[in-house]
Amino acid sequence: MIMNGSNAILLVDNDPFREIYRIFSLTKYGQKLSREVRYSRYQPVHVSNDKWVELLGWDVNNLLHHLEAYAITKSFVIQSGNLFSEHERIMLYITAVIHDFAEAVRGDKMFDMKTAVDEREELKCLSYILKELFDGHSNGGIEFRHIEEAYQEVMSGRNPKLRQAFNAIERVGYLTTGCRAWMVEKEIEDDGLKYGLLWLTHNVLFNQIPKLLEYSDSYFSVRSFLKVKASLISEAFMGMEDLIFDYEPEELVRNSTRFADAKRSWFSTRL
Repeated sequence: MIMNGSNAILLVDNDPFREIYRIFSLTKYGQKLSREVRYSRYQPVHVSNDKWVELLGWDVNNLLHHLEAYAITKSFVIQSGNLFSEHERIMLYITAVIHDFAEAVRGDKMFDMKTAVDEREELKCLSYILKELFDGHSNGGIEFRHIEEAYQEVMSGRNPKLRQAFNAIERVGYLTTGCRAWMVEKEIEDDGLKYGLLWLTHNVLFNQIPKLLEYSDSYFSVRSFLKVKASLISEAFMGMEDLIFDYEPEELVRNSTRFADAKRSWFSTRL
């Protein structure tokens, strides 16, 4: 049992946080997300969504991504020891399973493509969806006020500690998929798919490594994750330059400085 003030959320075989996900998955919003994929910017037109998920895992399915985020969050919290109170853990778990619900209406934009306006509109849309689906209903033992509080505390940034923690969690998820893309690319003979996977890896490395290195000083789980992936990340940084130049030269030029900076940060940091 997890206590929240004078109230309690029962953690039984039917995980209440997964129940929130299940409820959403059965709605028109959930069904729409189940048919869509993340990182489609790098998905060749001849590669089906099912094949994309087969290659890169559940995280690239817009609906299943929430379960992956929840799994990462649980690992993050467990490895954090006493850093988070029971109440804070609840807030992070709820956030993991609801955070991208608005993409069913707003669509999915990659990390580096979102603007401040996009973020604000997504938050408004998420608030609407949460109220529509969960206010006044049974949510596996979690009252709507808990869901609303997670929205305010974490998603809207009212609690900087939790907002930063979830940002670290999301970045671990991005890098996990980037590393998988790098590994999968080695087995691919289809040039279009190969270069798409390389560009996905390239994007993730320069967008996520600098901040994750920063977070590794604050979060044991981030440091541990980077240590586990260290040889793969180093290999990707070193091998990328020989493989990427013939594809999307405009994007390469636009982000070459950021990639170089991320690479330099990676190889100059002792984990």
